[in-house]
Amino acid sequence: MKYQTTTLGKGERDCNERWSVIAPYLPKSGVVLDVGAAEGYFLNRIADDTDLLAVGVEKHKGRVENQKKLLAGKSGIICDFEINKSFTYKLTTTCEFFDSILLLSALHWINCDHVLRDLSMLAGTVFVEIPSIDDYSSTGQKFMQRVRACGSEREYLEVISQRHVKKIGEVKAHTSETRNLWLIHGPFSRTPSRPHIDYEKEKKQYLLKYINGQVEFYKKNEQKEWVNGVNFATLLAMNMVSPGYEWWERHIREVTDCLDQSKVKGDLRAHNLIITREMAYWIDLDHHAHKTTIFEDIKKCLKA
Repeated sequence: MKYQTTTLGKGERDCNERWSVIAPYLPKSGVVLDVGAAEGYFLNRIADDTDLLAVGVEKHKGRVENQKKLLAGKSGIICDFEINKSFTYKLTTTCEFFDSILLLSALHWINCDHVLRDLSMLAGTVFVEIPSIDDYSSTGQKFMQRVRACGSEREYLEVISQRHVKKIGEVKAHTSETRNLWLIHGPFSRTPSRPHIDYEKEKKQYLLKYINGQVEFYKKNEQKEWVNGVNFATLLAMNMVSPGYEWWERHIREVTDCLDQSKVKGDLRAHNLIITREMAYWIDLDHHAHKTTIFEDIKKCLKA
């Protein structure tokens, strides 16, 4: 049976109640990463009801196909990918940032405290739902043992994330009567050592701060303009499967053709493109020339 009830069919959980709790706390603009996006209920609601760009990651291929059907013709990015410890750690060494992350009934499946720690350093706010502490019938009891050892769900989330945690609601569940919805929030800073996920050499010249709902970004101690979007190289690394190649080629050519070509000193590459809901932004026109172009980069991931 499907996990989420969507317009395409009934599932184990009706997500309307969870959405009504989460929606008031979402940012007004930027990118939301849905980890374990299942059939795509939250991706669809974000696409329909907000000005945010939704990016979903899901390892179950049948659910990914469901997402494609649900989001057909809408604003949303679908990745056929499994979030794990090595990937989230690598992402924290980059300048990547998401305005919000949804971790709804996903952590006990991932069963790795480091993933929560890393994701908490990659987003302004993180929405978390895990099984109730007294739920002994849910999947992920090894994970729940560690939660119980901390004393409570709140204490576990605070210890691992090292950020502020507050309860924002209580919703109906399927393996127990209810589950709590938590919000990880508050200021943080980190010092990325790489500009993007494909860069292998360490530079150690960056500082990223999240303060009062805003990102401050510094390179070599100089504050730089920040665009609330997701790096295109990150999307490729997460095995983006939708939108397809033709859609990306059309939209990327639109922003490329608008450039003053006299100012383009090097090759335009995937890691120099930031994606928002409305458009794409080139962030570095001085990048050194490379053998491949951004369209060749996309073809590695998407079928032309």
